[in-house]
Amino acid sequence: IFSCLRDDLLNLSLQMNEQELILIADDAEVISNAFLKVFGADHNVVMCWFHMRKNVEKNLYLVENKALHGGIMNDIETLQ
Repeated sequence: IFSCLRDDLLNLSLQMNEQELILIADDAEVISNAFLKVFGADHNVVMCWFHMRKNVEKNLYLVENKALHGGIMNDIETLQ
């Protein structure tokens, strides 16, 4: 899919700075690897906000002090 996207963008002769491409995905390693293979390893790959937040929520159990959970999520929201 990424190869087709790259080829179609080139065929359209769009004025695109390929170095500015950033992939926003759900942190699936397969998607990130495919993007980096097609566009090069020097590009940024970031996790989308929804999936990042869900991952934090899923792992809050690792913080034994449950009183901190709300504060952690508030901090995450503030950073966003």
